[in-house]
Amino acid sequence: MRNKIIIPIFILIAIGFVGQVVYAAPAAPSPTCEITATISGLEKTRTNMEGLGRPPRENFDYYKVNLDILDISTYKQEGGRSCDNSYIEHAEQSGQKLSLTEYNKNPISTGQKIKAKINFGGDEWFSGYFLSDIQILEGTTIPQDTEDIELSYWYYVIPVIIILLVIIFYILFRKRKQ
Repeated sequence: MRNKIIIPIFILIAIGFVGQVVYAAPAAPSPTCEITATISGLEKTRTNMEGLGRPPRENFDYYKVNLDILDISTYKQEGGRSCDNSYIEHAEQSGQKLSLTEYNKNPISTGQKIKAKINFGGDEWFSGYFLSDIQILEGTTIPQDTEDIELSYWYYVIPVIIILLVIIFYILFRKRKQ
């Protein structure tokens, strides 16, 4: 009789543990560091997460920034890690993420020397070292996207010049034949 009661209770408890919905867990607390660095690479990137997670996530566009960190200090201490050489090593190896809104506040380009805040964050779907509060210390302030505009300009100009030259030569040779 006693087993008839204990077994159903045990089954209900087991179902309760197994049936829990697991949501993405945030990353462990990490310090916010202030860095001085030179930008060695900048690439606009998209992470495809559409449909993953609960609630379903959308794709995330951001800039992947590669930095050569020159100096680091602690801005805000959280968690057990500190802003030391190992933090620099991990941050430089993985690259940094810069959201489009942060980029639009102060557009950056390769070769610039910057001062910024860096923090490890995210969840099980998307995590990494995130940059914020960027100040340009040295280098040009021209956004990298203008290079694409200048390049696309030449895609139109060169064919027009070639077509004009062909028309001019055609007219000149036609007059000579007559």
